[in-house]
Amino acid sequence: MSDSEGEAYEKQVKIVLAGDGSSGKTSISERFSKDAFNRDYNQTLGIDYYLKRINLTRSYNVTLAVNDVGGQTLGGSMLDKYIFGVDIVLLVYDITNLQSFENLEDWYLTIAKYCAGRKPLFALVGNKSEFHYAYYFNFILLRVQSYIER
Repeated sequence: MSDSEGEAYEKQVKIVLAGDGSSGKTSISERFSKDAFNRDYNQTLGIDYYLKRINLTRSYNVTLAVNDVGGQTLGGSMLDKYIFGVDIVLLVYDITNLQSFENLEDWYLTIAKYCAGRKPLFALVGNKSEFHYAYYFNFILLRVQSYIER
């Protein structure tokens, strides 16, 4: 049916945010799904779920199921359940914390292992770009660039 005939198309996309604790995954999730920002840090234990419905056209709707995985989950017994059926993985690191970037390799390899046979899209997200971190950002950006080039 065409748009004029009234049939709506619904799609759900599962997005997982993964990375070290305090890298800002929850802030990204809440900013996206609720258009809110909370400066208080509350550690995610296990996983938090967020939903956002986007109307692309009058008859084409997408629901984004955002799964904010707690930073302590790497190596835990539940990670494979949290990422089951994932379509997109956002690997999040804190631009002021080089170790959080270096740990993304472990996150990537572990998630890729659990996704055997599936090929979700992966994206790298540098977070916490407040202006007063500009010095640290430049330093870490150089380290990230050299890491990527090797």
